[in-house]
Amino acid sequence: MAVKDVSTSSPVVESRHRMGRVGGKTVDVTYQLELVQCGKQTCRCRRVGAVHGPYWYAYYRRPSTGRNVSRYVGRTFREVDDRDPV
Repeated sequence: MAVKDVSTSSPVVESRHRMGRVGGKTVDVTYQLELVQCGKQTCRCRRVGAVHGPYWYAYYRRPSTGRNVSRYVGRTFREVDDRDPV
């Protein structure tokens, strides 16, 4: 799964907080339903200011490195776990 660039903030539609298993350890995971811009220069979301989505993203601290990570979850909510590729 792709890791989202979190340098620009996206409008948050909804937020949920859960405990999840990542890297074999239990971590706090925050899920956010966000409206996003795709980054393509020719897309109408860049020209007009419209957005895509909403899409779910999971935010957590990676146990092995301690770094904050964001992961794309999809259009429908589901919890991330060890079976998901990092």
